[in-house]
Amino acid sequence: PCNPPIDIIESNISQSSAELSWTPTARNTSFRFEFREVGTSDPYPISEWYSLSIQSNKAILTTLKPGSRYE
Repeated sequence: PCNPPIDIIESNISQSSAELSWTPTARNTSFRFEFREVGTSDPYPISEWYSLSIQSNKAILTTLKPGSRYE
């Protein structure tokens, strides 16, 4: 089974980027990280998902919109 990472930490947050790091769980060697801007209309979110394939325990998100929330 693939267990989710633990202890996710946000750091180096600026108006257009953020860094995430985490503690991997046993035997996990790569991660798929997905995020999007929080949608403002229901039932259909207006923002698309972005996906990163990562081989470490750190991700740097860039081109974020100032003042926006992400999930």
